[in-house]
Amino acid sequence: MNEQEQHTHLLQFFRWVIPIIFLFNLAFVAMYMLTFHFQFIWNSLVSFISGCALLLAKALLIRGRFFQAVIVTFAILLLLALVGTVALPQLTAVNSLLPFIAAIIAVQYLHGRILPILLVICWVTIMVLQLVAIVVPIQTILSPMFQLGALLSSYATVIGVLLLLLWQMSTRSNSIVEQLRAANSQLHAAQGELENQITARTSDLQQALQDLRQRADAQTQLLEQVEEQRVIIRELSVPVIPVNRQTLVMPLIGSFDTQRLQDVQEEALNAIERTGAQQLIIDITGVPVVDSYVAQGILMVVQSTRLLGAETVLVGIRPEVAQAIVGLGITLPGLRTASSLQDVLASLPARVE
Repeated sequence: MNEQEQHTHLLQFFRWVIPIIFLFNLAFVAMYMLTFHFQFIWNSLVSFISGCALLLAKALLIRGRFFQAVIVTFAILLLLALVGTVALPQLTAVNSLLPFIAAIIAVQYLHGRILPILLVICWVTIMVLQLVAIVVPIQTILSPMFQLGALLSSYATVIGVLLLLLWQMSTRSNSIVEQLRAANSQLHAAQGELENQITARTSDLQQALQDLRQRADAQTQLLEQVEEQRVIIRELSVPVIPVNRQTLVMPLIGSFDTQRLQDVQEEALNAIERTGAQQLIIDITGVPVVDSYVAQGILMVVQSTRLLGAETVLVGIRPEVAQAIVGLGITLPGLRTASSLQDVLASLPARVE
């Protein structure tokens, strides 16, 4: 129950109880006029003061002081129970219901540490009422018909107020149940929507994962193709042509870097090992520039092939390349050279024999 609903229910309680208390005040005045017994004046005064106190509690409630209004109402109900029992012990059973009404009000509108204290006060009040009923003698000041009427009217009033509180509690419980049902429905709807979103998101993620796998497969295939093409390009850039069983020709074209020089060395060694050739002719006619880096690479090829028992012949050295080699101070020790590939090939039959 929210604060507005609590305010409305307590205000409704005041609208019921305050007129009833003032009606009892008038009834006590009327009984005094019939019997001239001082107890009715006492009860009339107490009921009047209680009604005024409840009016004060109502004013506090209207001004927004909810807690103070509940405490004043609680105290007035207990005071009515005690004073009514002392004045009219015949109504002890009825007055014993007032602490129960006070307890219901406390449970309905208060919470925290003060609630157990108020419930203990209600329990003590009920015990005191029973003790007072035993100690105070019952005096018959009314005729049996008046006593029966007073008892029935008191029971009817107190039980009516008690039923009003129970009805308010039932309304509150039904309101809470409806709120819980609405919240549960919203929760189920939100859960269903969340499940749909999760399902859709999962489907999207699975589709994205499948797309990534397809892309990864395509990239793998592309890399394999690139690698195959690279191998083909390397083989084409470093061709090894067998002239006969003992002679291989490796024509070189273009510029060289570290990778290509390494490919030249690997391809030359693999070809010699594979064919068992005794002579490797390296034609550098198509190499535009031979610097110290390229010369060192060629020397490494010569030394490597010599370890495999093959002789290396360098052909195709153009005049400008020769001048550059001399100008750089590059020496090619132990390397056989020839002016052209034709000169070397012309001498092959004699060397083969």
